[in-house]
Amino acid sequence: MRALDFGTAARALAILILAYGVSGCSDDDQTTAPQSDTTPPVVVGTAPSDGAIDVNCGLPLRVTFSEPVADPGDWYTQTAVEIEPWPPDGTVEREGNDLVLWHLPFPIDTLVEVTLTTDIADLAGNRLAAPYHFSFRTEYD
Repeated sequence: MRALDFGTAARALAILILAYGVSGCSDDDQTTAPQSDTTPPVVVGTAPSDGAIDVNCGLPLRVTFSEPVADPGDWYTQTAVEIEPWPPDGTVEREGNDLVLWHLPFPIDTLVEVTLTTDIADLAGNRLAAPYHFSFRTEYD
Protein backbone atom coordinates (compact mmCIF):
# COMPACT_ATOMS: atom_id res chain seq x y z
CA MET A 1 0.00 0.00 0.00
CA ARG A 2 1.30 3.35 -0.97
CA ALA A 3 1.38 6.14 1.60
CA LEU A 4 -0.18 9.51 0.72
CA ASP A 5 2.02 12.52 1.03
CA PHE A 6 0.83 15.50 3.05
CA GLY A 7 -0.18 17.55 -0.04
CA THR A 8 -2.37 14.77 -1.45
CA ALA A 9 -4.03 14.18 1.93
CA ALA A 10 -4.73 17.91 2.37
CA ARG A 11 -6.28 18.15 -1.11
CA ALA A 12 -8.47 15.09 -0.42
CA LEU A 13 -9.62 16.58 2.89
CA ALA A 14 -10.38 19.93 1.22
CA ILE A 15 -12.45 18.20 -1.46
CA LEU A 16 -14.46 16.32 1.20
CA ILE A 17 -15.09 19.49 3.21
CA LEU A 18 -16.13 21.40 0.08
CA ALA A 19 -18.44 18.59 -1.08
CA TYR A 20 -20.09 18.37 2.33
CA GLY A 21 -20.57 22.15 2.56
CA VAL A 22 -22.04 22.47 -0.94
CA SER A 23 -24.55 19.65 -0.39
CA GLY A 24 -26.39 21.80 2.15
CA CYS A 25 -26.85 24.71 -0.28
CA SER A 26 -29.98 23.62 -2.10
CA ASP A 27 -33.15 25.69 -2.51
CA ASP A 28 -35.08 23.07 -0.52
CA ASP A 29 -34.06 24.70 2.76
CA GLN A 30 -35.45 28.14 1.92
CA THR A 31 -37.86 29.59 4.41
CA THR A 32 -40.55 31.92 3.15
CA ALA A 33 -41.46 35.18 4.74
CA PRO A 34 -44.85 35.17 6.48
CA GLN A 35 -47.74 36.15 4.23
CA SER A 36 -49.29 39.50 4.98
CA ASP A 37 -53.00 39.59 5.86
CA THR A 38 -54.97 40.79 2.84
CA THR A 39 -58.32 39.18 3.69
CA PRO A 40 -61.07 41.59 4.75
CA PRO A 41 -63.15 40.79 7.82
CA VAL A 42 -66.55 39.19 7.29
CA VAL A 43 -69.65 39.47 9.50
CA VAL A 44 -70.49 35.96 10.74
CA GLY A 45 -73.31 36.83 13.13
CA THR A 46 -75.34 39.52 14.84
CA ALA A 47 -77.38 39.73 18.01
CA PRO A 48 -80.15 40.43 17.67
CA SER A 49 -80.35 38.55 14.38
CA ASP A 50 -81.58 40.14 11.18
CA GLY A 51 -85.39 40.28 11.16
CA ALA A 52 -85.78 39.52 14.88
CA ILE A 53 -88.95 40.82 16.53
CA ASP A 54 -89.90 41.60 20.12
CA VAL A 55 -86.28 42.48 21.00
CA ASN A 56 -85.59 43.99 24.42
CA CYS A 57 -85.21 47.77 23.92
CA GLY A 58 -82.01 47.90 25.98
CA LEU A 59 -80.31 44.80 24.58
CA PRO A 60 -76.73 45.64 23.50
CA LEU A 61 -75.99 45.06 19.83
CA ARG A 62 -73.31 42.44 19.15
CA VAL A 63 -71.63 41.87 15.79
CA THR A 64 -69.31 38.89 15.37
CA PHE A 65 -66.60 39.02 12.71
CA SER A 66 -64.38 36.36 11.17
CA GLU A 67 -61.39 37.99 12.88
CA PRO A 68 -60.74 40.80 15.36
CA VAL A 69 -61.45 44.29 14.05
CA ALA A 70 -59.93 47.61 15.01
CA ASP A 71 -61.59 49.81 17.61
CA PRO A 72 -64.00 52.02 15.62
CA GLY A 73 -63.57 54.98 17.99
CA ASP A 74 -65.73 57.17 20.16
CA TRP A 75 -69.53 56.74 20.06
CA TYR A 76 -70.07 60.32 18.90
CA THR A 77 -67.39 60.51 16.20
CA GLN A 78 -67.10 56.96 14.83
CA THR A 79 -68.29 56.31 11.27
CA ALA A 80 -68.11 52.51 11.24
CA VAL A 81 -71.62 51.84 12.56
CA GLU A 82 -74.83 53.63 11.57
CA ILE A 83 -77.99 53.01 13.61
CA GLU A 84 -81.45 54.37 12.83
CA PRO A 85 -82.86 55.62 15.13
CA TRP A 86 -79.50 56.63 16.61
CA PRO A 87 -79.41 56.15 20.39
CA PRO A 88 -78.43 59.40 22.12
CA ASP A 89 -75.66 57.76 24.13
CA GLY A 90 -73.59 54.60 24.12
CA THR A 91 -70.20 52.99 23.86
CA VAL A 92 -68.53 50.59 21.45
CA GLU A 93 -66.29 47.86 22.85
CA ARG A 94 -64.21 45.10 21.26
CA GLU A 95 -64.47 41.61 22.77
CA GLY A 96 -62.41 39.10 20.81
CA ASN A 97 -63.96 38.95 17.33
CA ASP A 98 -67.04 40.92 18.50
CA LEU A 99 -68.01 44.56 18.50
CA VAL A 100 -70.50 45.26 21.28
CA LEU A 101 -72.57 48.44 21.17
CA TRP A 102 -73.96 49.41 24.54
CA HIS A 103 -76.66 52.06 24.20
CA LEU A 104 -79.58 53.77 25.87
CA PRO A 105 -82.84 51.88 25.21
CA PHE A 106 -84.51 52.19 21.83
CA PRO A 107 -88.17 53.31 21.74
CA ILE A 108 -90.73 50.49 22.05
CA ASP A 109 -92.18 48.90 18.91
CA THR A 110 -89.54 50.47 16.68
CA LEU A 111 -87.78 49.13 13.60
CA VAL A 112 -84.05 49.53 14.28
CA GLU A 113 -81.75 49.45 11.25
CA VAL A 114 -78.02 48.90 11.62
CA THR A 115 -75.44 49.38 8.88
CA LEU A 116 -71.80 48.43 9.31
CA THR A 117 -69.82 50.60 6.92
CA THR A 118 -66.60 49.87 5.10
CA ASP A 119 -64.84 52.00 7.72
CA ILE A 120 -64.67 48.80 9.79
CA ALA A 121 -61.23 47.25 9.34
CA ASP A 122 -59.33 44.30 10.76
CA LEU A 123 -56.11 44.76 12.72
CA ALA A 124 -54.08 44.65 9.47
CA GLY A 125 -56.15 47.51 8.00
CA ASN A 126 -58.28 45.45 5.59
CA ARG A 127 -61.71 47.05 5.36
CA LEU A 128 -65.09 45.34 5.22
CA ALA A 129 -65.59 44.55 1.51
CA ALA A 130 -69.12 46.02 1.42
CA PRO A 131 -71.52 47.58 3.92
CA TYR A 132 -73.47 45.06 6.00
CA HIS A 133 -77.08 45.73 7.01
CA PHE A 134 -79.37 44.10 9.55
CA SER A 135 -82.58 45.20 11.26
CA PHE A 136 -84.87 44.16 14.07
CA ARG A 137 -88.03 45.38 15.82
CA THR A 138 -88.09 46.25 19.51
CA GLU A 139 -90.64 44.80 21.87
CA TYR A 140 -94.13 46.14 22.13
CA ASP A 141 -94.74 47.00 25.75
